[in-house]
Amino acid sequence: MNKKKKERPTVKIKINGEEHDYNENVIINHWQTADEEASAAADEQADEKEFDWVLPETNVQEVPKFHKVNHASKRRASFFTASLPRKFAPGLPVLIISIITAIAVGLLLGVLLLKMMKDVEPKSALVEETKVAENTNETPVEGNSSAYSMELPSFIVPVLQANVYTASEGAEQFLKELSERGISSTNLSMDGMYYVLVGSADTYTTVKSLATHVQTKEELIVYPKEITLKGGGELTFPSEDEARQFTAEHEVFLKLAGEAASGLLTGKVNADILVEIDKVLQAGSEKNNVEETIKELHTKLVAAHSHLASFSNNSADAGKVNDAQQALLEYIVLYHDASS
Repeated sequence: MNKKKKERPTVKIKINGEEHDYNENVIINHWQTADEEASAAADEQADEKEFDWVLPETNVQEVPKFHKVNHASKRRASFFTASLPRKFAPGLPVLIISIITAIAVGLLLGVLLLKMMKDVEPKSALVEETKVAENTNETPVEGNSSAYSMELPSFIVPVLQANVYTASEGAEQFLKELSERGISSTNLSMDGMYYVLVGSADTYTTVKSLATHVQTKEELIVYPKEITLKGGGELTFPSEDEARQFTAEHEVFLKLAGEAASGLLTGKVNADILVEIDKVLQAGSEKNNVEETIKELHTKLVAAHSHLASFSNNSADAGKVNDAQQALLEYIVLYHDASS
């Protein structure tokens, strides 16, 4: 019996109604081999797509090279430093130079100071001898070799001011009231105003204390102040000695004012100072052939000194101190009028 040759069955596949051949030889790709093949293919495509980049040419200036401007170049050693032995330390030459320089400068300054001291000493003696003449601006009078004219110097006087008026009538009426109360006072006309003064002293500190004393004892409102007598008026003296004597007497005014203030504040005066003042005033007691103003100024100082000397001998007589203050206040008015 003949056997029929067997035929292999055929498998048909339909996808979306369409018939496709079935291939039993299925291609199986290894994952690693596939990656290598894909990379090789990509490289081939990249090689095929490579192209040269052509950039435009530009004129770019080269940036200059910068150097440090604060870089200090190495200084060459001086001849003196280079000649020193190498065993010396680097700072030793500088130290030696500094010491020598300091000694030289010290000697130079010492010589200059010594020379200055030698020059000053004789000048000081000369200034002391001619002090009176310089301060008073003495000049010989033309046509009379022995006569001297002098401008009154300005000076500051600490005073007590009781009131000030724009008219002389009001000031005179107030002076009358103060006189009835036994208070020393005067009327000083200055710069169009009339100042009523009731006391004086040698310093502003003293006149402030005196103001408190007068306000408490006399129940009078007063103001301590300093007035400037400008000076400038010209006086003529028969000789240079008379001019010097006037200046010496003027300088004792503040001493008398200080003692008068002390008499009111403490009830005492300094007898030694009064003796010194008396010597100055006695030296100029003879006022011959001098201007009336000079005589009056001298008289006021003598009166003030006399009252203070009496008070020194009898401190119970306090009225003498007020009389001394009155004489000093009148001296201020006379001096001011002579300067105008």
